[in-house]
Amino acid sequence: MPGMSQVLIPADLRLVAEAYDKALSSLPAEAYELQPYEARRLVAVHVIDAALSGERDPVRLRDGALEYVRSTAAKGTAW
Repeated sequence: MPGMSQVLIPADLRLVAEAYDKALSSLPAEAYELQPYEARRLVAVHVIDAALSGERDPVRLRDGALEYVRSTAAKGTAW
């Protein structure tokens, strides 16, 4: 995609990992009870895509991932 960085440097990876961990700890319990792999995958996909698009704020990465999971679940394509 144009405008997307294809590389995350170590500092970026630390931010991504922090946002991923915080998003997972913020997910409702039913996300893990019904589809634990899918919940983790959705969080990871969003956080990595957003970071590759230039987002570096761990709070926005976390919040975006949670919203992505919620919207996917609302469409009936997650758990």
